[in-house]
Amino acid sequence: MNLKEQHSHELAQARGILDGAKSEGRDLTAAETEAVQRHTDAARQLGDTIKLAEERQGILAKLAANSPGGDGDGHSYLSFKSIDLARRVVAKIGGPVGGVKALMATGAISTDVPLLGVVPSGRPVSGLLEVLPARTVGPVWRYLQQSVRTNNAGPVAPGATKPTTVLTLIEQTGQLSILAHISEALDNYALLDNDALRDFVSSELQYGLYAALESQLINGNGTPPNLRGLLNVSGAQTYATAAGYTVGKGIAAVRHAQTLLEINGLDSTAAFAVLNPTDWELIELGTSSTGEYLFSPEGAPVDRVQRRLFGMPVVAAPSLAAGTALVVARDAAFVLTDGQVRVEANPFAGWATNQTSLRCEGRWSLAVPRPLGVVKVTLTA
Repeated sequence: MNLKEQHSHELAQARGILDGAKSEGRDLTAAETEAVQRHTDAARQLGDTIKLAEERQGILAKLAANSPGGDGDGHSYLSFKSIDLARRVVAKIGGPVGGVKALMATGAISTDVPLLGVVPSGRPVSGLLEVLPARTVGPVWRYLQQSVRTNNAGPVAPGATKPTTVLTLIEQTGQLSILAHISEALDNYALLDNDALRDFVSSELQYGLYAALESQLINGNGTPPNLRGLLNVSGAQTYATAAGYTVGKGIAAVRHAQTLLEINGLDSTAAFAVLNPTDWELIELGTSSTGEYLFSPEGAPVDRVQRRLFGMPVVAAPSLAAGTALVVARDAAFVLTDGQVRVEANPFAGWATNQTSLRCEGRWSLAVPRPLGVVKVTLTA
């Protein structure tokens, strides 16, 4: 039962007692008077909480609408940093806050998670969700996926038949998948008395949920309830290094993936790369035969400060296996979401022990309208 349902329930209880006494043509008993007062007080408190939640939701909407940055194409992103920013803004207006959700010891408030137009500039990206655009959809989604593009445009003599360019589009349908987990049982009074504990538990649950989402977006095998991740996209391109792996060959393999995008008419300058942190470390620490670092600040393909490789932002993703990299073009893939992450408390499950468990969940899928814009790179032969 959510807060609005609880509010209606308390009012209905009070109204039922009053209507019962009225239908019998009598005054309220002392017990009935006390019960009516108890229900109306509870309804008043719930009404105040609902009003506060609506005010917070309005602030989040303004934050999303007025967020700085953007990639120039109106793309929006989900990211750990976006969630943290929203949480800090909401926290300033007071009351219990858990991530971008208002976490209550007696129930739950679920509000929209803003999709912010934040594109990192001058700093490394902190995760895949900062570079993979997100779109809000319903529980069931569909889109057209381009499986073939054969360009036959060319010169044509007067009166001759014009060549046909083949553009094969396949309708893809599916539904959002649920990712979720729960916390250990927590003492109700500890939650009520300690805002920092509420914030900490809620933030940890949301962080864990987004880490699981990143892993699914990369590795998911597509068998329900799993998402289909980038590594298992049908129609994606592949490239492998030659025998005798070296750091230089690994770097060249990533650069060749950009060429594969360009060959297929995709914009490689707006692509991003995903590497395991160990592989990224090898790239940064690569040395010459004399022990000098290969990538000095001037003229190197690696920007160590911003974590860029050949101009592409690099996501260091622990969930991607070492020895494998991904290079993904802009608009090749999108995160699909219903725009909500729920952090809910269930105080009734631990009624006898006065304990509460928290549940954090959301729904997502991955859409890949242009599979050729995804290149799976094998770094080690």
